[in-house]
Amino acid sequence: VTAASQPIDSEAGLRAAAESLLAGTGCGDLQAAIRAGADPLGEAFARIRPAAARRALGATYTPPAIIDSMLAWAAAQGVPVARIVDPGAGSGRFLLAAAPRFPAADLVGIEIDPLAALLLCANLAAAGLGNRARVILGDYRAVPLAPLAGATLFIGNPPYLRHNGIAPEW
Repeated sequence: VTAASQPIDSEAGLRAAAESLLAGTGCGDLQAAIRAGADPLGEAFARIRPAAARRALGATYTPPAIIDSMLAWAAAQGVPVARIVDPGAGSGRFLLAAAPRFPAADLVGIEIDPLAALLLCANLAAAGLGNRARVILGDYRAVPLAPLAGATLFIGNPPYLRHNGIAPEW
């Protein structure tokens, strides 16, 4: 499953992107691509939500090689992980890659953008991780996490904003 890289700026463009993503056997192709480690929904999201809108929320989609390197380092620490939290989860790239490395860990994705949160949930479900994942729609700075026995791995690419774009209460 591949999608062109030009932005989607009209209903016709959105329809064409959806038709491209659903070509062939449709959802089965999407699921296969997601389970193989691709992120067709995240790529589509980046086309639907213009860069300026993503930038306002600090959203940056991390390349797989960087994700793999970060997770390899975390796994090499030898600490049993009970929960993995991605504070700006986007489409779930970190959680999807972390799940097989930490098979006993609960997965928590926190995302402020409602569209990205829906894609995150869909990616986790398509990957067969729905029963061990929780998606929280909100600002990660305001989300309380319940204490649990075991370590929590915070991993991801948290939203980056310029200092003048951060509200005074933070």
